[in-house]
This record gives sequence, C-alpha cells and structure tokens, in this order.
Amino acid sequence: MRHRLIVGHTGALCREAAHWLPPSVRAAMPQPQRLAGRVLLSRALNRPLPPLLIAESGKPCFAEPSLPAFSLSHSGQTVALLLSSGGEVGCDIEQVRARPRFAALAAQSFSPACCHWLRRQRDPLAAFWQLWTVHEAVLKQQGRSVWAMRDLHLSLPHLAPAGLVTHTFCLDGCRIALCARQPFTALKIERL
Repeated sequence: MRHRLIVGHTGALCREAAHWLPPSVRAAMPQPQRLAGRVLLSRALNRPLPPLLIAESGKPCFAEPSLPAFSLSHSGQTVALLLSSGGEVGCDIEQVRARPRFAALAAQSFSPACCHWLRRQRDPLAAFWQLWTVHEAVLKQQGRSVWAMRDLHLSLPHLAPAGLVTHTFCLDGCRIALCARQPFTALKIERL
C-alpha cells in the first residue's frame, strides 16, 4: 500500500465507536466528526486505536513509527482518511455547495495567480472548491494551518507546489483533494 483512501459516514462510524474505541477515547471526542475519524483510523488498521501524538510539524501521527502516515478530513456527514506508507500526506474533503461570496473568499484566501486562474475557468464555483480543497490538502501535508493559505504558491495548472503531487476528484457530491510526495498511482478507495 502506498496510498489508501477510506470514506465513511459520520453517523454509522459513531455507532461503531463502542466496538473500536476505549471509553477514555470516546469521552475525549465530544464532536461526532472527530469521534468518527478515530473509529475510521481503528477500522483502517483493524485493531484498537494506537496512541497518537503531535509531530514537530504540528500534524497528528501514530506514536508507533512503523504505522502509516495519515490525514483525516470531514465535511457534513462524510469523513475521509488518507493512509500512506510513503511519507506525509494531506487530505481534504468538502461538500460541493453554493457559496454566494466565493469570489470574495477566494480573493482573501488565494494567491493572485490562483485568483486569476479561477476567473478563467468555465465553472468558477466548481474551480473554487477544487482550489480550496487542494490548498487545504497541501497545508495538511505540511502540518500548516489554513491561515497560511494565501502564502501557498501552487504551480498552475497542476495545482501543486514544487516537490509535491496533488490529486483531486469528486465523489458522492464532495470534492476530495489529496497531497503527497509520490504520485497517487493505483489509489485504493474504500467506502464504509
């Protein structure tokens, strides 16, 4: 496995929490999306959730170095988990929806080059969600926050910074973006 993407439903995953997570972890996760993410991690490994820690980069990771790198994201009732045996990864998922002021948000959040690219697209709203999720996936891969979005320079039209690869697609009304150092060849997508 180089990359593995698992997508699940928050409600269904939360109903499985008692099976996959100890009471202490369940009690520490009051938000259903975070709880669902922990269940997804346990299910992906097919074992009780191993201890997590925060790496120097600011990213959550497994305390056991032999376990894969991962990135979690959620939007609405959908949770996505990207696992990788090939180094740090980033994943973002967003429900594609109307966003009346998306052009203003883009101007505040994206570099001038990305805003110019956005204005030239046939469907600017769809392109906005593509740019937004790619930015988030890259920032997550690097362990940076959304506040660094405007400073991120993506090469166009590939939508990836130097040295990284991004992959973006739609699934069940959501836009998903992935980021890693290696290409997403033979990406395995699982639905729970």
